[in-house]
Amino acid sequence: MRRHGIFIGVAVAAIAFISALGVIYARFDVNQYRTRIQTEMEQRLSRKVVLGNLRLKLLPLRLHVENLSISEDPDFGGHLPFLKADTVDLSVRLLPLLGNKVEISAMDLQRASIEMVKNTKGVWNFSSIGHSSRRTSSGSATGVLLEGNLTLHDGQVAVTSLRTKENRKIYDHIDVTIRDFAPGKPFSVDAVAHISSRGGQEISLQGTVGALSEIAADRTLFDGRLSLKRVAISGLRNFFSTLVLARTDGIVSGETVIKTENGKQTAVGGVKLENVLINGLNVGYSVTAEYKLARDPGTDVITIVSSTIGLGAATVSVSGSVNVQATPAELDLKVGSMGASVAEVARLASALGVGFAPGTTVTGQMDGDLQVRGPSNNLSLNGKLLAPDLRISGKDVPQPVRIASLNLAITPQEIRSNNFEVRSGNTTATAHFGMARYTSKSPIIDFALRSTDASLPEVLTMARAYGAGVAGINGAGTLNLDIHASGPVQSMRSSEITKLLNGTASMNLSNVRIAGLDVEHELASIGGFKKSRPDRGGTDIERLTGHFTVSHGIAQTNDMRAVLNVGNVAAAGTANLSSHALNFRATAVLSKAASLEAGGVPLVGIVLTNSHGELVVPGIITGTFEHPKFEPDMQQFSVMKLKGLVPTSDNPFGLLGTLLGHDNGKESKQPEQHRLKGVGNVLDKLLGGKKK
Repeated sequence: MRRHGIFIGVAVAAIAFISALGVIYARFDVNQYRTRIQTEMEQRLSRKVVLGNLRLKLLPLRLHVENLSISEDPDFGGHLPFLKADTVDLSVRLLPLLGNKVEISAMDLQRASIEMVKNTKGVWNFSSIGHSSRRTSSGSATGVLLEGNLTLHDGQVAVTSLRTKENRKIYDHIDVTIRDFAPGKPFSVDAVAHISSRGGQEISLQGTVGALSEIAADRTLFDGRLSLKRVAISGLRNFFSTLVLARTDGIVSGETVIKTENGKQTAVGGVKLENVLINGLNVGYSVTAEYKLARDPGTDVITIVSSTIGLGAATVSVSGSVNVQATPAELDLKVGSMGASVAEVARLASALGVGFAPGTTVTGQMDGDLQVRGPSNNLSLNGKLLAPDLRISGKDVPQPVRIASLNLAITPQEIRSNNFEVRSGNTTATAHFGMARYTSKSPIIDFALRSTDASLPEVLTMARAYGAGVAGINGAGTLNLDIHASGPVQSMRSSEITKLLNGTASMNLSNVRIAGLDVEHELASIGGFKKSRPDRGGTDIERLTGHFTVSHGIAQTNDMRAVLNVGNVAAAGTANLSSHALNFRATAVLSKAASLEAGGVPLVGIVLTNSHGELVVPGIITGTFEHPKFEPDMQQFSVMKLKGLVPTSDNPFGLLGTLLGHDNGKESKQPEQHRLKGVGNVLDKLLGGKKK
């Protein structure tokens, strides 16, 4: 019976409640309250408010408002409203409504747009909400009470800073919930920015906000937490349009505790970057940061009290200050590391276009102490970096290259190294480098490298470690190098530096293999003999000698000589060390045995026979180091035939030697600047003009 009585009581209460709602819905004209609600909102918010048509809806009990608009603060002079929403639901309390009063306990805005503006004094336009002499001291003069929760679903927030003259930025798909809001009182906030619907990428902010400061929002008390949940850096570009983010991609996660008290702001937390790409190159490790920051809202100076940045296994400490009010931001930082892994730093430098070739591994440790000052787009450095023992290896560097005791002295004017040694196997080269005006777009480099009797394989290994190796060449023998580079560059890549190379080099090599060009096959094709000889995809050279003069990245020789299985080849011309382009004139003199095997006399093509019965083929070598081409030289052939200047195996230079001032392959005393100058013109004169 007792249960039956309780059931009847509940049923009666429910019927009464539903009946009351029905009476209210049938007899209550909510539009009569539009003016009173607008007036109360204006007094509470200190802003002009416009409400459209109102409708009363049940379950839950609420007022459905169309076309809500809250005007901008007149001091900001904006032509756009501070808030605009197509539809708003205002939750109302039942009992006051029965007494002909409207008490709004919550406001729910769908797809609203909010304009946030920061003036030149650092004051936000929302700071003045609720601050007005027109607001009643207690209660509500109009019988409408506005206090409680405010919710924004899938909204749009536009931010404009007149202080930094930044362009208006729009952030979409924002959810905000404000609880227990009342002007002049503390409240809580929970905001989420949905960066992407895929993967749940979110930036969220939760915390407690004190009463809004009328002076500046930066002075309003706040205690909360900012969280990033696997946010793609590409998505962050919509929030922070900096050059660093434009060149970077990856996934970032982390949390930061933010507090504002007594006009000061602090932030303590950490972030982690995964799958980091810089300039399209995968760094290969995660980047972490733990930090403690402080900010003075009055000056917009962020003080890095302490921070530790992890580049894989490398750890770097950073402290100092950043003035974000300046454009671009002004930095004054101290950066240090003790025993940091060079491998991670080298990968990062390679991604930024500085340092060693991609695919190489650099191991060792590094100590550094740097002061970084100046605008973010033109920083100057002061300090030193020490790397006592570096080792470079990789796919193209099978034998490790060692750099002993590399020390860098850094000033705002230049970066300069000590004289250090580079070693590979038994080959040692001494080097030094410097860079002046390194903050400009065209820094000036100063580089020198010297080595005596260096082994060819080991020199190629050193070159490949820096990305300047020549593919398809191997063999034995020695080289002597004395080269230097000095002048402005656009980047520190090897192709830029080689354009400035000057100096001398000589080679005395044996058992050399050059891939990409089978000289014997080309000679047979040009001469019309041994048509069935297959192309072996390369040339085997028993001995290769020559002297080179390097000027502005162009290596020039007048006495390069190669001994092949079928005879001798002499060449004179240039090789572009930057583009790898070749431009040589050559004469090939087949040995007597090879000439007899070929038939002794030419049948087709541009082949001559000398006084020793040897076949001679003049040619032009073009293409690149990696893909050389051997083509017949009709001009040289015509002069040989007309003048009878046919070279022999003893002096394969022949016509080249005559034109260049050689005597049996020996270099003449003719000044260097006149060698090879106008070879084509000389041939033209010998031919009597341009006729061939």
